[in-house]
Amino acid sequence: MKKNYEKIVLTILFFLVIFNSFMIIKERNYNSSYSDNNISVKQVSNHLYQISRENHNTFSDEINQVRSYIKEHNEKLGTSYEIDYYSQTFQEFVQNYIDEISKEARKSGIKLSKENIDEQAENISKMYNIKDSKKIIEHQSILVKIDQKNTEDAILLMAHYDNANIGTGAGDDGLAVASLLETIRVLKNNKENKNDVYILFTDDEETTGEGASRFIKNNKDLKNNIKLVINFEARGVSGSTLMFESSKNNYNLIKNYLKGSTYSTVFSFATAVYGHMPNSSDLSKFLDAGYNGLNFAVLGKPYAYHTVDDSFDNVKLKTINEYAKTTYDMAIYFSNIDLNSLTSDDQATVFNFVPGKVIFLSQKLVNIFSLIIIFLSMLWTINLKKLKKYTAKEFLETFKNIWLITLKNGIFAFLTTIIPTIFWLIIVIGEYPSNKLITILIELLFIFQLILISKFTLKGLIKRIKSKEAYISNLTLGYIIFTILTLLFLQGGVYLFSIPLALITLYSIYETYLMRSCLNSIIAKSIFIIVFGVVVIPFILLLFLCLLMSLPIMVLPLLCMLVSFFFMTIYILHKND
Repeated sequence: MKKNYEKIVLTILFFLVIFNSFMIIKERNYNSSYSDNNISVKQVSNHLYQISRENHNTFSDEINQVRSYIKEHNEKLGTSYEIDYYSQTFQEFVQNYIDEISKEARKSGIKLSKENIDEQAENISKMYNIKDSKKIIEHQSILVKIDQKNTEDAILLMAHYDNANIGTGAGDDGLAVASLLETIRVLKNNKENKNDVYILFTDDEETTGEGASRFIKNNKDLKNNIKLVINFEARGVSGSTLMFESSKNNYNLIKNYLKGSTYSTVFSFATAVYGHMPNSSDLSKFLDAGYNGLNFAVLGKPYAYHTVDDSFDNVKLKTINEYAKTTYDMAIYFSNIDLNSLTSDDQATVFNFVPGKVIFLSQKLVNIFSLIIIFLSMLWTINLKKLKKYTAKEFLETFKNIWLITLKNGIFAFLTTIIPTIFWLIIVIGEYPSNKLITILIELLFIFQLILISKFTLKGLIKRIKSKEAYISNLTLGYIIFTILTLLFLQGGVYLFSIPLALITLYSIYETYLMRSCLNSIIAKSIFIIVFGVVVIPFILLLFLCLLMSLPIMVLPLLCMLVSFFFMTIYILHKND
């Protein structure tokens, strides 16, 4: 009876932790109580409607309407603006495009062949239906300045006003443009700002990023003045506004971001992972040029990204509310602090533990903590062997079984991923589902895989794992390896493995010497589930979102193997000798 009661409590707690993780990446409910002195969410919504009525890619006639709207808005407010104008032939554009995708491919360790490059050049011509290679393409980036007396220090707020060749760009990047237009009104009326504020609306981001590149080249004199660049992007049309990328040595920068934001969604592993993904934004150009920077985006409903679903009707008012409020928070806060205080020689480790609230730590301290935990965990594993809690034979047998189960789960996930993919590409010849349907299918596939993998893992562990201490020692070894690897290659995510490593070690010590009652057992296991779930589950959710956005579908088996290993960690709480 006691064991059943314990399982019920822990199961409920586990699902509450999962629910908390989903809420972290969801946007807040719309709050209409903001005063007229603050940002007007309804006005942002009106701007967004006007901007995203039609497709306005960089080669379209409709992009001129968006340019005019931005200019007219500033003229009504009485704010001055400058035009960073440039033109190029379509042939020159294609060459710039090829150079850009080749650079991104090299960043991911991929070398494009000549055939692949020629194919890309042909595709871009077909995509925008341009047959004359000598056609002149005109681009304009619009720079607005809110000037303050007695200072040259400045921040740069940025969004791009072109959209992809499909959809009307309500999320990418109309939401950011609309929020910045309203932010300009607020800044214009705020006479107490201490720093200059530049607002840059770039062109040509969706293709080559040439708008941002040209601005940097043409305004080298501003490099010493602009202390921070804040870019606003989108990889979907809903969800919480995630700070997903920053410049290096960002400890003080992130510290100030957290002070200035009323609702923070940020994970340091996201910045670490994004740096290895084949993506770039306008901020990438500024980071490469040595600027400090922050990058924000919504990630919800990623199937809408660069599709017809990226439209005004699919952007909810609560999404506009949170995005606009984040834009407002960043503009007001960073325009009123000492921008020279943002420099640091340390990185930040940061992650949400509940919606809007974060754990903020020094990366150096986390690295030291991780090394200490590795050392102490190894000592405890050796101690368990000295206490004769397991034999060398049991350790080796358990090692074989754990990794055999993980490998089998990976093979199962691979087969259940590759077979439907081949079926669709070969059997359903020439017909492709919408991005929305693809997303739904991948989500259902992942759920199906998780259910069966959980079942396979549990069944395999019950049958094959005899010694709990040998099992804990092998999991400890696994987490030590993962911790070392992330310390070497992905430091922003090292906490994802060092914290579970510490949990496993502390739980094992507690169970060996202190656990004497059912109540103590429930308390210890509850703490384990809460801390483990808060650290790991948001990571799984965001990594899955990255998979839906741009990672290859075959990353899904690797994600399933990782989930399988995490599931084995939870099994500690139910394993009894």
